[in-house]
Amino acid sequence: MTQPDVINKLYLKDFVDLSWQIRRERLILADIIRLHQKEVVFDLLKTAYSKLSGPIESLKTVDRILGAERDAQRWLVDAAARKAIDADLQARGYSPSKVLALAHLKGAAEIGGAADCVVRNPTIDGA
Repeated sequence: MTQPDVINKLYLKDFVDLSWQIRRERLILADIIRLHQKEVVFDLLKTAYSKLSGPIESLKTVDRILGAERDAQRWLVDAAARKAIDADLQARGYSPSKVLALAHLKGAAEIGGAADCVVRNPTIDGA
């Protein structure tokens, strides 16, 4: 191997390593945002929960919290439930984009920390 071939291989290795690191970091950031979206949905459902029968005043706090937690989890994993819950939240003035914005605000420190990690450690082994 000649010297330019070795240098080109090193550049290629760096490029591949950084490409995979960027992909991993994007997945981590997406998971952080999704977690905070679920928390925002849970908080919104908990404060104005309407899925159980009867007026909101007649529901026990535990029933509201458990029902809201169940629905927030369904919102996260079930597309049909997500559509129904999004419609319910939209009726209350919380569009999906507003929920996403609230999730970004709620997770700003974690999102910023993950982005800083990418800047400080650009490769897998930190070299």
